Amino acid sequence: MPFGGSARDRAFAALNKDLRRAARRSGAPVLTISRTSNENVRYPELISTLLDWYEDVDAKTRLAQPRDRAQLLDAIARSLVTPDAPHAETFRLAVRYVDSHPPTHQADLQGSTLLASHHASPSDPDDRADMARLAGDRELGEGRAPILEWLIARKVSRRHPELRDLAIGELEDPAVAAHIMRRLRRLPPDVLPADIADRVRPYLDAGQDESRRQSRLLLEKIDGEGGADG
Repeated sequence: MPFGGSARDRAFAALNKDLRRAARRSGAPVLTISRTSNENVRYPELISTLLDWYEDVDAKTRLAQPRDRAQLLDAIARSLVTPDAPHAETFRLAVRYVDSHPPTHQADLQGSTLLASHHASPSDPDDRADMARLAGDRELGEGRAPILEWLIARKVSRRHPELRDLAIGELEDPAVAAHIMRRLRRLPPDVLPADIADRVRPYLDAGQDESRRQSRLLLEKIDGEGGADG
C-alpha cells in the first residue's frame, strides 16, 4: 500500500494501482476509480477487480473511519453500475452491504442502493423480496430512494402492483417522499390508489422545497391539469 497521505487517500491509491494492473494485463486503457464511477465509459476488464474490492475491502485496506470506508465502497458501487457486471452476483453483494447497516451518512449508501436497483431482476422472486424488504427499512433513510424508485418503475409496477403500493406506503417518511412523488408522476393516474391525493396533499406545506414542489406537480397531474417535468 502506498505511503503518505491520509488512510482514505492510501486506500484509493491502492485500488487505483490494482485497476492499473488489471488494465495493463488486458491491454485496455488505464482508468482510475474516479473515471469509472463518474464517466460513461465501459471497462469489462476491470469488473473482476472491482467486485473483489467491493466484497473484500477490509482485507485490502484498513480504514478506521466508517465514513472513509463507506465513501470508498460508494465509488466502487457506482463503478459497478454497468452492463458488464454480472447481475446476480453484483446484486447479492450490494444487498449484503446495505443489509449490514454500515454506520455512515445515508448519502454514502446511495451508490450501493443504486447498484442493487440496477442489477435487480423484476422476474426473480428473491430479488423482488430483497428489494421490498430494503424499501421498507427506514433505518436506511434517504439512502433507500433508488430502491423505492425501482419499485415504482413501470416495468416493475405494471406486473407487481404490490411493490408499487409498498413504495406508496413509504410516503409517510419525509426523507423519501419527494423521490416517491417524482416517480409516481411517471405513472398513469388511473393506476394510483384512490386516496393518493389525500396522502400527497400534506406535503404542500412541507418544510422541504422539493417535497412541496413534487406534491404540487403530482396533484396537478391527478387533477388532470398536467405538470412540468423535473
